[in-house]
Amino acid sequence: MDNYKLIQEFFARFPERGENEFYIASESFGGHYIPHLAKEILEQNGSGDINFRGFMVGNPYVDPFSNQVTMIETYFWHGLIAAPLYREWKHSCTDANNYDEGTCYELVDSMMEESGGGINPYAVDYPVCTEPDNNDYPPSGTGAGAIAFDAAAAEEVSTTSRKMTASAQATKLMQRSGGAINPPFLPEQDVYHPCAEAHLFSYLNRDDVKDALHVDKSKGWAMCTDDIEFSQEDSDTNQMSLYEDLILAARVDGSNLKMMVFSGDDDSGKHTHTFSYT
Repeated sequence: MDNYKLIQEFFARFPERGENEFYIASESFGGHYIPHLAKEILEQNGSGDINFRGFMVGNPYVDPFSNQVTMIETYFWHGLIAAPLYREWKHSCTDANNYDEGTCYELVDSMMEESGGGINPYAVDYPVCTEPDNNDYPPSGTGAGAIAFDAAAAEEVSTTSRKMTASAQATKLMQRSGGAINPPFLPEQDVYHPCAEAHLFSYLNRDDVKDALHVDKSKGWAMCTDDIEFSQEDSDTNQMSLYEDLILAARVDGSNLKMMVFSGDDDSGKHTHTFSYT
């Protein structure tokens, strides 16, 4: 069953929702699959069965090259990279048509090492968990769960792994650590808990919780896993043409299609060319 038919099945089961305006939203890799889904809905919804009105993506992964460039720029503008090293990288590594892979990989390695540990690249100004009983979080083998610089990881960058995109390599060089105070720029009511994910990890691996959820006790829960096999063929394919197609669709008289693409200034991990169209 394709994605459009799944949405149709939802409204068939809940017909009282049929007249509601329907929007889709995601973040990160949703920068790939949300515009794909939006285009699929538009192409198959000729009869207007679904009252589709648009989508939103936050900090979307759309173009791997610009994602890498803006990640390094975010680190620099937060004072985490020295100007001489940053200028050398900017001169050699920000033009996709004049990109020296070997030089740029070495510069990214040096910049990540210089920025040091204790930084969450997805919230560079926020504190991170330092509770001693959570040193094993995330557990080894969880792949994408690792999120700040680790010198040991840098040693693992082999000739084969150098074939990865620059953004994939930078992500590989990340692992969690750091301090624990509420960021001063947050509203008082918006309390930030840097160890929340670690507590969730501990909670979902408790035997009584597994019993309540009817989960096999031999299975361990993790935020991310490498055990699920899925195609990564298009993971580093630039998706900008999809957005351009959707903008053209939104310009058709009577389409009422709304789109919003935004990136926060504290997340270095996922940025791209940012625009909004309503």
